[in-house]
Amino acid sequence: MILLVADQKAYVKYCIETFIAFINLLLTVFLIQKGFSIQAVKLAAAVVFIAKPFLLSVYVKRNYNIDRKIKLNGEPMFQMKSFFKRIITLKRLKRNNDYDACISFMDSANIANILTGKRHCKTIVSVRNTLSQSRSKEYKYIVNPIAKLLYSHTDKVIALSKGTEWDLKENLGVPEKNLQQFIMDTILI
Repeated sequence: MILLVADQKAYVKYCIETFIAFINLLLTVFLIQKGFSIQAVKLAAAVVFIAKPFLLSVYVKRNYNIDRKIKLNGEPMFQMKSFFKRIITLKRLKRNNDYDACISFMDSANIANILTGKRHCKTIVSVRNTLSQSRSKEYKYIVNPIAKLLYSHTDKVIALSKGTEWDLKENLGVPEKNLQQFIMDTILI
């Protein structure tokens, strides 16, 4: 379904869904008129709806040549290239415009913001999770060491919870003078 929507052929999906619903209606009316039990009618409806992914699969296999043996090998290089492009663009923006501050959200943008310097404007980063608690290899071996090295060189680090603030101070070594806690009030309805 995602492939069809991405290829702007969502109408195929909707046509198949309409066809399945119409067949289900006809089968349900037929079974009810013949006196079948409600369990048999529901079973028949379930069997009809199982045909939807099968029909979508048949359409995709006939109309698209999908090579399932391709291995992903360029993604880390693509990410690094994108990261360096982000740094170059951000550095140019900071230098050429008269910004008071540059505020970034999320880890990759925070690191780019810090690396582009605070000479032309204040550098403010926002941290929304406890970085040291992440179990993924990317965070454990790449993001956390970089954050530990760089986050103390900002004008402000905004923590969105007390736990995040504690983690930044205790585990990543961010000086307390650089930390600012910001907690949004919630309204219960």
